[in-house]
Amino acid sequence: MYPSRVAVLPLADTGFDDDFIWRLAIHFDGSFIEEYARKLGTYERRQDVFDAESQARIIDAIDLEDAPMIRGLSAFLKTNILASSDRLFMEEATLLMFLAMEASLSIARRRLENTGVNNPSLERAMEYVSAGVAPKEDALRYFKECYDKRVSLVHPVNRVTGDAVPLLWADDLYDNYEVVAEIYRRLLLG
Repeated sequence: MYPSRVAVLPLADTGFDDDFIWRLAIHFDGSFIEEYARKLGTYERRQDVFDAESQARIIDAIDLEDAPMIRGLSAFLKTNILASSDRLFMEEATLLMFLAMEASLSIARRRLENTGVNNPSLERAMEYVSAGVAPKEDALRYFKECYDKRVSLVHPVNRVTGDAVPLLWADDLYDNYEVVAEIYRRLLLG
């Protein structure tokens, strides 16, 4: 997607009205608005990556007024952009992926509150997003490990490591990226 100036979402096929399209365009740099407006509907479908029906369902499920969702999805998209641009940015890409994961857990906590759970714990949110996928103890251990890696990335002096450069493996990005993608699919589509 980056640094392309080509519209990549099939907005014309999803039934969005003009108001939505212009609200979306305003989020882009002002110099791109005119070009995006001309290009809406002229995009390339990548059937090998994602089918149009699933894409439309996900786009339709995104509430532009849901700040944590938009923040999480934005960080998640930037993860891919940074990771694919240069290996130099892998640490930053991993950090953004963990930010997207944290946003997903905030969304889960809010949903639990909406079902009547009073002040749900982070552990309860972790259970919520991993239900039916992983046993509770494995899920909690996994999310704790991810949180510790996030702490080591964000805080130069921290309880996890004193290393000048936090120890990360490629799997810290790639394996967790797939998990975060699945969490957002489940949050958006149920």
